[in-house]
Amino acid sequence: MNFKGGKIKKQCINCGKEYSVFLYRKEDTKFCSKKCNAMHRTGVNAANWKGGIDLENKRIRKSIEYEIWRNEVYKKDNWTCRICNKKCKSKDIIAHHLKLFSDFPELRFSIENGITLCRGCHKKVHDDIGKKTRFIKKSK
Repeated sequence: MNFKGGKIKKQCINCGKEYSVFLYRKEDTKFCSKKCNAMHRTGVNAANWKGGIDLENKRIRKSIEYEIWRNEVYKKDNWTCRICNKKCKSKDIIAHHLKLFSDFPELRFSIENGITLCRGCHKKVHDDIGKKTRFIKKSK
């Protein structure tokens, strides 16, 4: 049996470039390359897109106000983990929000809402938070 399907021309839905595809794949393919496929699934087209919330969080966490808040929390706790009492160096330390960063925007820069944790204790705290909230539906 001789295959007579040949190729057809299609247009990439990401960049608009024309490309060739075998006839039997005409319904399967929408992109000219893996790169275009990946680029098309970013931003608003991404499966986990939440309306740009992540961009706002990143902007806030890189701000000078956030850096000042973090350093003030470290000073308040004398650069010591509040759980294991380990004196921390700058690369091993985290300023942790007691009330969630996402749920309490008015407390994001409150020194009283922050504690100093070492990386190990911070991971344990977030593992525990995840276990407590994993199956709770958030009402919006």
